[in-house]
Amino acid sequence: MKFSKINLDSLKSFIVPTLILLTIGLIVPFAFIPLLDNVKETNNKLKADQERLGILSEKVSVLDSIDESDVNDKLSRSEQVLPVGKSLASLVVGIQNLAVGNKLTVVGITLSPGKVATDSATPAETANDQTGGPSSVGNRALDSQPKGNVLVLELNLNGSISSLQQFLAKLQNAKRLVFPNEVSLTSDEEEKNFVIKIFLEAPFRPVPKAQGDFVAEPLPELSEKDLETLEFVDRFTNVTNIKITEVKVGLKDPFSGK
Repeated sequence: MKFSKINLDSLKSFIVPTLILLTIGLIVPFAFIPLLDNVKETNNKLKADQERLGILSEKVSVLDSIDESDVNDKLSRSEQVLPVGKSLASLVVGIQNLAVGNKLTVVGITLSPGKVATDSATPAETANDQTGGPSSVGNRALDSQPKGNVLVLELNLNGSISSLQQFLAKLQNAKRLVFPNEVSLTSDEEEKNFVIKIFLEAPFRPVPKAQGDFVAEPLPELSEKDLETLEFVDRFTNVTNIKITEVKVGLKDPFSGK
């Protein structure tokens, strides 16, 4: 039995190019996939940048049309009612002056910055007459968890009911915003006055923090209701526009500056 000889030279001329083509066919897709991903990512980034550029261009045109003095005026008026930050000193002095101006004696003011209520600020379950124990005026609906940025002031006062009513009435129409949450009265037979405890809540806005691409965010717009609210609260009496003299830290006598 005879086997025909295989011509290896002729096979080489066919197999080698075929293997090269197969190798290239397998390698080329893997080599181009990262390039295609980069092209896709670059294209998406260009689209996002074009959208951002469009927003910024629109924002610039809006900013050019805004009256800067009008914006600063509205901002100043709003911060008198709802300030950025706690502003403790002017708030305490303003509340104290308002109480004294309505013939109330200020025994003490206790601050609880950043809290909604103190442990002692619990609603009274019973209401007694003026010659009995403490009575509760109004309701206190507080959760156990803090609710927003609020300063809590505990006022201990002495005075008559009429003086207290005048104080609360003026407080209701005063800048900055302060909300009485609980008022308790205890009769003082010797002085013929009442020992008064009031819990006040003064909301404030925290200093804003930049988050994300805030430059490209659309500008907020004041609605008609916002403007009406601003005009309404602007008529309130400003009782906390008090300049407090700042002194250096570590002085033995801050009043003399030494």
